[in-house]
Amino acid sequence: MVSEYCIRILNENLPVMKEKYGVTGLCLYGSTARGDNNEDSDVDILVDMPPKIFLMSGLKNFLEQILCTSVDLVRRHSHLSAKFLNQISRDGIKIL
Repeated sequence: MVSEYCIRILNENLPVMKEKYGVTGLCLYGSTARGDNNEDSDVDILVDMPPKIFLMSGLKNFLEQILCTSVDLVRRHSHLSAKFLNQISRDGIKIL
């Protein structure tokens, strides 16, 4: 999946993600953000949202439906490693 396409789809669906799932931040990272993904790559997304499993599960399903591919969804929280967050800061594409 081309990152420009992914960014456009995510931006178009921000109102739904904010209202239905409580999303307050969204960052595309990993191979799709870097542009070195292939047809077997998933889409990696870091999200700021309430820590409710049913919301996370619903958002993951929603993202997979609109992007038509597998999504690895990570919610930002205090236990994420500094190395991981630094890598996302370096390579990620902030959507919201």
